[in-house]
Amino acid sequence: TTEFDPFSANTLELVLPTLAVGSFIAVAAIVTTRPSATALAAYAVASLIDAAVVVVFLPIALVRATGRAPRAASDWPGRVADRYRHVGPVVGHYAAAKCRQDPLVEHLPELFEGRERVWVVGCGYGIMSTRIIESCPGVRLRAIDVDGRKVEVLRAVLRDVPRVEVEIGDVRDHPHGEETFDVALLVDVLHYWSAEQQESIVEAVVQRLAPGGRLILRDGCAKNDDLRGGEANGVARGERIARALGFTRDFGAFHFRSASGWGELLSRHGLRVERIEPEWGTHSNVVWVARRDS
Repeated sequence: TTEFDPFSANTLELVLPTLAVGSFIAVAAIVTTRPSATALAAYAVASLIDAAVVVVFLPIALVRATGRAPRAASDWPGRVADRYRHVGPVVGHYAAAKCRQDPLVEHLPELFEGRERVWVVGCGYGIMSTRIIESCPGVRLRAIDVDGRKVEVLRAVLRDVPRVEVEIGDVRDHPHGEETFDVALLVDVLHYWSAEQQESIVEAVVQRLAPGGRLILRDGCAKNDDLRGGEANGVARGERIARALGFTRDFGAFHFRSASGWGELLSRHGLRVERIEPEWGTHSNVVWVARRDS
């Protein structure tokens, strides 16, 4: 067995961000249940604790990190997380956690089967995009998001990869005659938009899929066909915490569909569902893999 080293760079790269994220999540929770004075006091205490830990441990971590050996080819979580090391502790910790806890990140490469042109719609901070780039060397990837802050992070993370283009924008504003794609991803995106907007987004994406192309959709499932019915599930709770921390923009109410509702949305736009993977998500998230036949 390997002896646990609390001063190793690998350990500290998780410990420090975890303390920071945990402290600020606690503050966000207190804000919703306590007077503002209590929240400010909790914030101050959490910040002092974080600062003390950083002062003691960060120099040791930096020294240890300078001797880091190259990542093995099989260590894709480490290689993905390494790319986020310099973009801040919160996003860096988020990237490391996604690699270790999100089953879709693990299984994503098996959905490509030699497909080369990939479009990541609503790319966010780019964990899915970075996983694809690190594991699929033949892929050319375009990523798009309406949040310019997240786009800039992904540009920095993949700045040394020439086969990547990352842009700020709305997929519905792109002319239909532009480049087509073999695979498009809509992962944890559509619930931010209304029912009508979901229809128009899927339509815009399908029009850019090549014949035989695949759409990979993941989103939370409501208990019924009411698009507001999913607000109580774990996906929405996580989103509300992310908003409170300033990690995600506030787009208004969430709009979830039932599992059958998501499948019907894909079918209405000419897609044939090939696979449904209920285990490739967290909380009520489900993955659909659908194909455009013509």
